[in-house]
Amino acid sequence: MRSAPSNAKSDARSKASPGSAATTDRKKRSGQSLTAGLRVATNVAPTASSLTNIGNPSLRLLTLIESIAQSEKPQTLAQLVVRLDEPKATVHRLLLGLEEMRFVQRMPGGRHFAPGPRLNTLAIDTLRHSHISAQRHSILKQLVSEFNESCNLTILDGIEVVYLDRAEANWPLRMDLKPGSRVPAHCSASGKMMLALMAPAVRDPLIKAMPYQAYTAQTITDPKTFQEELDRIARRGYSIDQEEYAAGLNCLSVPVLDDNGQCIAAVAVHAPVARLSIKEAVKKIDRLQWAAATIAATLQNQDINP
Repeated sequence: MRSAPSNAKSDARSKASPGSAATTDRKKRSGQSLTAGLRVATNVAPTASSLTNIGNPSLRLLTLIESIAQSEKPQTLAQLVVRLDEPKATVHRLLLGLEEMRFVQRMPGGRHFAPGPRLNTLAIDTLRHSHISAQRHSILKQLVSEFNESCNLTILDGIEVVYLDRAEANWPLRMDLKPGSRVPAHCSASGKMMLALMAPAVRDPLIKAMPYQAYTAQTITDPKTFQEELDRIARRGYSIDQEEYAAGLNCLSVPVLDDNGQCIAAVAVHAPVARLSIKEAVKKIDRLQWAAATIAATLQNQDINP
């Protein structure tokens, strides 16, 4: 058992408590990665700061992972020591183990730590196979019945869009993108939607890192033009893909928002141009927004009201 904390430590912990300015800042963030964005509601799960000083090594490790996942920006060892109120040597040892297992990754320069590829994969698998995935799929199927076109739920992982779920329409001509599939964010409606609502401090480095590969003649390949497109999307609240990823394919996407108004995922409908125009799809945008709001409840462990 650890000795009673000093007044200095008590003050440090009070600054990181759930009702403090640190937590308020956390609520204002857009997620840097899928692990940061898709977290359960704060009234359901304890925060990282409430799990410290419990003495269990396994829970200390999970607390460290949670702290990194919830951070808007990559964290230094010193920042994590302050957030967790744990000895520097302990946090450093845990970080080295997590880095070796690829649950965290060291950023260029070697001083900052961010969620690693294995942690991102774990987050995707958890969401895809959770007990409420069937409820989300049912919502998508209802959306398909109204559009008579394929609909999907996606999240953003870096500069790629990851398909969490997809419900197919009964058409012989359709794009086959199964759960787990990845597409470039810069030429997909969902990718542009999530980027448009992301905090600039997080989004700007991602925009710079994009290869801007041209998949069709309609793909946006200029960073400045892409930024202007994101600004338009943020103003109107929905995103479109008019043959930007695949010739002959239209897409309309709306954001899935958490209780703090942060975009944590996107819902979209895909259809060949010959069957569904963007103009016709927008006429039913209220159904996409209903699906997004209902799915948001499942992602935050809240009551669902279809």
